Amino acid sequence: MEKSGLLNRMAAAVDTINEGRRGIATPGGAENGRVNFEKGHAIARQTFQEALVSGDIELILLAEYFFVAKELADSEDDEPEGKASAEAALQSFDDAFLALKVVDDPAAYRGVEMAFPHRGQWRYKGLPRDAFHVACFAHKTRLKNGLSRLGLPKLDRELTKARIAALGATQQVYCAKQHAVLRGA
Repeated sequence: MEKSGLLNRMAAAVDTINEGRRGIATPGGAENGRVNFEKGHAIARQTFQEALVSGDIELILLAEYFFVAKELADSEDDEPEGKASAEAALQSFDDAFLALKVVDDPAAYRGVEMAFPHRGQWRYKGLPRDAFHVACFAHKTRLKNGLSRLGLPKLDRELTKARIAALGATQQVYCAKQHAVLRGA
């Protein structure tokens, strides 16, 4: 899947989900809203799944980044906490993309490895807990916190769980990349 196609599909998914939510809340629009809500979720799940299957770390992270960015762009003025959380997530992802560039340079990343403390909190599976891992852990926490709300529609819960799983799988692929770079493979 190419990046521009992923971004277009993710934008369509978020737009369709939001259109569905608005329809559900509009008198006489519940049925059409429900259809759009379900369709948007299906597009988003499929897009996340295709990104995950690609094994491309940047593409997987980009799917989540764009989902959050699109939700932020479509947010309401009376959602300051949600906006602040989304903005923090995007900043963390920006840092994660920088870490991806550095891990592609073995000499530079070996320097990173030496600069990170070797105590537990600074390590993940024995590897540097760098900006990539920090972004994934923080965003998984944000998503899990969203699951704690009562009354969350089942489709929202399922999509959120899929996003959490995708971030976890992405971290495993990233760990393999870190390991290969640091062990000279």
